[in-house]
Amino acid sequence: MTKFPERDEPQIFDFLDDEKKSKPRMSDRYNIKLLEVLTVRQIAPQLEGSGVILNMLNPGLCHSELARNSGWGLAILKFFLARKTEVGSRTLVAAAAAGPESHGQYMHDSEVSQAALSDFVKSEGGKEAECNFGKNTAQRH
Repeated sequence: MTKFPERDEPQIFDFLDDEKKSKPRMSDRYNIKLLEVLTVRQIAPQLEGSGVILNMLNPGLCHSELARNSGWGLAILKFFLARKTEVGSRTLVAAAAAGPESHGQYMHDSEVSQAALSDFVKSEGGKEAECNFGKNTAQRH
């Protein structure tokens, strides 16, 4: 859902850290969950065979105080569409208990589901951004 133009920056994190450059786009910052997807897809192969299972999850829209300052629009949306926090928390437990089949995968509604990933992530451009992001992360450390 995000445009994420920062993916083309030579130093993604430096760009995101620069308040002058990033502040105009702060409303889009929540949507940069794409960074998590790219990070997990870079790290997971390195952990293969280590006994560590690294996966991603989506608890969905839940009733919580997380967006308490977001205004009436989101409050109305949550009233009609949000899950109880307990139901959302079950997705975390399912991800923690998931087996090796979930390693490096995205979990939606407590199941491994690549269908929930964007077309961009699954595209050649997504794989290229993933590689660039991995290089960018390594340079930062």
